[in-house]
Amino acid sequence: MTSVQVFNVCTHCKDDGLTVGVPTAVVLSTHPKNTERIATAGGDGNVFIWEFCSDFECGLDQFAKLTYHTQPVNAVAWSSIGDLLASSGDDKMIAIWNKDEKYDYLTEPPAFGENMVFKEKWMPQCKIRGPLAEVSGIEWLHDDKNVAVSSLDGRVSIYSTKKQQQLHTISLNTQFVQGIAVDHTSNLLAVQSQSASAKVYKLIKYKKEKKRNRKYDSCVFATLSYYPMTQKEVEQQKLYNQQYKEEKKEMEDAQNTNNSNAEQKKVAKPKKKRISKSGLFKHNLLSTIRKPHWSPDGLLLAMVAGQSKDKKADCIHVFHRANLSKKLSTFLLPESSAATVVRFHPLKLKVNEEEVEKASIVDRYKMKYRMLFAVICSVELFVFDTSKNHAVLYWKDVDTHGLHDMQWSVDGKSLIIADIEGFITRLCLSDDDILRA
Repeated sequence: MTSVQVFNVCTHCKDDGLTVGVPTAVVLSTHPKNTERIATAGGDGNVFIWEFCSDFECGLDQFAKLTYHTQPVNAVAWSSIGDLLASSGDDKMIAIWNKDEKYDYLTEPPAFGENMVFKEKWMPQCKIRGPLAEVSGIEWLHDDKNVAVSSLDGRVSIYSTKKQQQLHTISLNTQFVQGIAVDHTSNLLAVQSQSASAKVYKLIKYKKEKKRNRKYDSCVFATLSYYPMTQKEVEQQKLYNQQYKEEKKEMEDAQNTNNSNAEQKKVAKPKKKRISKSGLFKHNLLSTIRKPHWSPDGLLLAMVAGQSKDKKADCIHVFHRANLSKKLSTFLLPESSAATVVRFHPLKLKVNEEEVEKASIVDRYKMKYRMLFAVICSVELFVFDTSKNHAVLYWKDVDTHGLHDMQWSVDGKSLIIADIEGFITRLCLSDDDILRA
């Protein structure tokens, strides 16, 4: 049976000069190997490493405090094997942390300004001066040698952790990149901003810096702006196009007749009719976060802040990699709040063909497995199943003003959620819910 654990620990508080700290929003990253370990970052400028344990009443053990940043930290991410941790934020500095193996907490005194000895010590092995604007997101690329960083000036930059320099920059026609997602093959980068469209870029990595002395390049793989037209709309557009061609030919014949008769009569210019298009995303959403995510098989891309075709309901869009602009599945959200974060379950799960609903993703693409993905909408959480057309799990946190970030554990048995007040919640799934394919 699914259970919910709320940990009574405010992970990040910002000192305002008073005796009580001010809670801040938290971003988190689950460890890729240790199911009990997470890293958090927040408005206090610190990064913490925690582990879930039953030895403490609060349920969380603080393993390490990573201090380097001077302003709020907006992004944190573990490398693929969990030996490195990347962080960045408002100070525009990118820090790559690694563990000090020589550190022994049993023989070390508390650090300056601390009243406890942490079990681990992490040091910034690499410090990179990042973009000119504040950093909003960070993702690892290609064998943990490079990182992709999004910033508030509408740019996504790729940095080398070895050379500690910028390798490539993608400039978008927007002021704020709110979320990025890299697929597991590291060659497609999905970007969402506050605009009514989203873009997917193909990252090109050169083995040698031959072309224009670059190691990276990029090109637009797909632009996701409007709903694909239905068959009826396609037929109607063909009729409009045919009508336009006929009217244009009549106009040209009339002009030729006027020229031969030496008469100058005005001929009405035909207007080309087009089927009105419906936008996929909201452009007026009051949020600083829109985090997309790729599925574990790399075939599906889920994006948030979507709107229904009639613009009356909020929804989640799931695109198929085979044709991102046309192969689209939409999941309507029953509540009025818009989605800000989506995360796919890390495993491909066993599917019962008798329980597959018609027109679901599994049914449409004849998939032999199913996948779960979770969605944050203000204070609500939805979990969807690709073999179903509606949410299979719903949870609402009545004690917070809003949920801020989330990630699945590596084994897929729990979903870790962080809110805007610095608290952590763990949603534990039953074994029956996560039978592997």
